[in-house]
Amino acid sequence: MSQGYCITTRRLRLRCRHPQWLVETQELFNQIELFYYNLLLEHKELWKENSQGTLRGLELLSLPGREKRKPENPFPWEYVPPYFRRAAANAGIAAAKSHLSRGKTSYANKAESLNTSTVFYKRMYRDFNAEEITLRVWNGSQWQWMRCRLYGKPFPADGELMSPSVIFGRDYIMLHVPVKEPTKDIASVKLRMKEGRNICGLQFTNGDVFAVGCVFDKDGKELGTGFFGVEKNTVTIAENFWRKSKKARSP
Repeated sequence: MSQGYCITTRRLRLRCRHPQWLVETQELFNQIELFYYNLLLEHKELWKENSQGTLRGLELLSLPGREKRKPENPFPWEYVPPYFRRAAANAGIAAAKSHLSRGKTSYANKAESLNTSTVFYKRMYRDFNAEEITLRVWNGSQWQWMRCRLYGKPFPADGELMSPSVIFGRDYIMLHVPVKEPTKDIASVKLRMKEGRNICGLQFTNGDVFAVGCVFDKDGKELGTGFFGVEKNTVTIAENFWRKSKKARSP
């Protein structure tokens, strides 16, 4: 039987001495994200490129490179770690492509701001396990390494930890960690049904119901359905956090 893998996101509570530095890092991440979002929308020749090709094209437009050439749209920050910049750029690319895809079917306004959670690529974190992580963060004036404590379930022994994200929740700051785990069974739906196994299908929506699930037997007969809700105030929670953070910094 063929083997494959699955990716699940583990959520751990994060505590650190300087949570404001995480806010500063988030704001810088979103500013860079918005820069590349606007840059991609201005260059139609990159719209049909894959993600890697798009990133390469945007870097040629914004960075001098090894040749020290003058870029067409200079990157406006003096120094940003390359892996942090690329994480923000990829977020901007995703946001721009989402905007373009929506524009084909409906009226879509160009975003004036973005709020994607900060993703920490390799070299932006170290000493990472289920109990702690050290993040490279922006404190408003310089880059610092900051040790953070983590609280949650241990990671699976055979799991591969992927790039974590810092999420600002209602009461806590959380670290979301995608974990890649091997799976022994990657049989297709058709093969599973032929073996007499039940199948669960999920449909994700953009409404008050987050997802709808339905279970079928081997003959395609519906055995049951389920509806999964989402808190309506999720966005409001995040907005309130940012508002309080900015208010605390204002003179």
